[in-house]
Amino acid sequence: TLFPYTTLFRSVEQPREGAHAAGHCADMLSLFRYWRSLNADRAPSTVKEFESLARKFKAIVGKAPWQLVRTDIAGFRDHLLQAGDARATVTKKLSFVNAMLQSAFDAGYLPSNVARGMKVPRPKVEPITRRGFEKPDLERIFGSRIYTDGFRPKGGGEDAFAWVPMLGHVAGGRLEELCQLRLSDVLHDSEHGWYLRIGDGVEQRVKTVSSRRLVPLHPAIVEAGFIRYVQSLRASG
Repeated sequence: TLFPYTTLFRSVEQPREGAHAAGHCADMLSLFRYWRSLNADRAPSTVKEFESLARKFKAIVGKAPWQLVRTDIAGFRDHLLQAGDARATVTKKLSFVNAMLQSAFDAGYLPSNVARGMKVPRPKVEPITRRGFEKPDLERIFGSRIYTDGFRPKGGGEDAFAWVPMLGHVAGGRLEELCQLRLSDVLHDSEHGWYLRIGDGVEQRVKTVSSRRLVPLHPAIVEAGFIRYVQSLRASG
């Protein structure tokens, strides 16, 4: 025969026989489930985002992971951009695809990770991504019924409706960080006064390692009664 090694070369184009039989690379949802098995400690919200992305990728691209080529990833990226997704959102979704493919590549189930290094083109003029509150905005927020009449809607977490915006304004923490605080995270010492301990304890998560930190409480929120509120909760058990 002219090409006696054809079967050898063909094996490079297809996934390992055992991997495909195990179903890790059957489709994008199978790949998601394999990634999930390796990342059991991920937050439920992150897992949900990964699964949703895997379903969307499967619906749009329609190929098994071992069939993907670089242009498939670029096509998925371009589809998201044309659908109106923000560039930061597209970058995040591509990172999810990359993570799932990388997990299979690292285990030897895929010959390569065709999503690695895929970039989202930058716009000619960077958009304004974040705006701070102006004084009229703050006056409207902190002059609302929550603060003037003691209104505490259950749908807003009752007292959380009052304290979380104040903590966010003076402490600068992420919303998730502030909402997961425990009484034991409000601390005091003679040198620094009152401060918050933001970390990852039981049922608590932080975004990065550097997110674990101690945040001093602004005197204004202490004067507003936050410490009295904390102490009343401790006294009531």
